Amino acid sequence: MNRRDLTITGLGAALLGGTGLTPRPAWSADKPGEPTGTRGLGAPGSDLAAELRRFTPEQSLRNFMRMFAALDGEIALVNEGLIHGRPPDDVARPLFGFRSVVRIRAAEIEPNVFRTEQREAMYYLDKDSGELLASWNNPFTGETLVPVGYVSPLNVYFFDVTGSYARQLPPQRSGRKALDWRASDTDVWVSESRFNTFPAGVTEEEFPRAYSGPERKSVDILTYRTTQAEFRDTSRKGILAQVQMLSDTPWPLWMMMARRPGHVLWNGFGRKYASFDTLPRLVREQTEQAYPKFIGDPWGFPEREFSTLNGLKRLKAAGRI
Repeated sequence: MNRRDLTITGLGAALLGGTGLTPRPAWSADKPGEPTGTRGLGAPGSDLAAELRRFTPEQSLRNFMRMFAALDGEIALVNEGLIHGRPPDDVARPLFGFRSVVRIRAAEIEPNVFRTEQREAMYYLDKDSGELLASWNNPFTGETLVPVGYVSPLNVYFFDVTGSYARQLPPQRSGRKALDWRASDTDVWVSESRFNTFPAGVTEEEFPRAYSGPERKSVDILTYRTTQAEFRDTSRKGILAQVQMLSDTPWPLWMMMARRPGHVLWNGFGRKYASFDTLPRLVREQTEQAYPKFIGDPWGFPEREFSTLNGLKRLKAAGRI
């Protein structure tokens, strides 16, 4: 998942229809004798919900990594949906759409300790047409604004049995990573909550109408879903699961809401893919339109040029904010 300021278009049916779990990616096959974390699962037809409740911390972690990313290797993720704005004296209303296209690579750096790197391209969409959002009228202020998406820096996360950590792995760790496992007769779900605190990224002196304080706090709730059959396949180091996201975050900076009370709710859905080569055509085309050459080389993309801060600076220099 910087993203929160720094995934409904016609694509919805393709993202939600079927699990899209084939073809099997290169990282799905075990090395001889290497455990995937699914050892000990009962035969098909057994009570998987009860088995999930009996997971050891190591089993829970390793199966989560298979659902979220992979035990090792690279995957792609598309997450898109609607963003609702909620002032304190009113119900939430849909404002605009968004899409996040992410490349993730994972590695087990020591037994049951995983490191992931990710690059993300996020842009806004018109909530009705699904086209890239070039301008937007803020219903709370009446101002016409230019949306500012971003390409993230190289975001690094660590995962072990105690939790998930951004940027670096603390030398002292305790507790157990909170994961909510669910199962039906056919499917498996796992939810993870991330509580984030990021620096503002802008100063009040430079952007007084955007600045809301030195820190920006948010909550991301991510749920991954796959079939029991795929989950029980112990040869798979990664599963091309579906994803749902609910996030509660401050107003995006480009909305120029400053310290105005309220927040936004991100409601997203999507799925994992083996690579950017297998993304739907519409996703590839719109991402290329928003950030040329990101799809071809996400790891080498000049992200600083497309950061939220630099986007705001360009608009300010042009006299548009």
